[in-house]
Amino acid sequence: MTHIDTDALVALALGEPTDAPQRHHLAGCVVCADHLAALVRVVEAAGSSSPADIPQPPPGRLWQAVEEAVRRDDASGARPDRE
Repeated sequence: MTHIDTDALVALALGEPTDAPQRHHLAGCVVCADHLAALVRVVEAAGSSSPADIPQPPPGRLWQAVEEAVRRDDASGARPDRE
């Protein structure tokens, strides 16, 4: 069975109209219907977000502290325990 192209499913999830062959295929193909449902959930989640939801990068001093700790471990030959 040939499935609906991912680009076409994305367009459908974004609200583009379906044509008759797509509707017929989606009615009988669980794989494509599930893929479309997942894409619709992503679109809905993205649409309900606000600028406050966008993760902010950690402060630069955090990365500086991580780099310093790595350098200290490298210089001392310390390695984390491995299982």
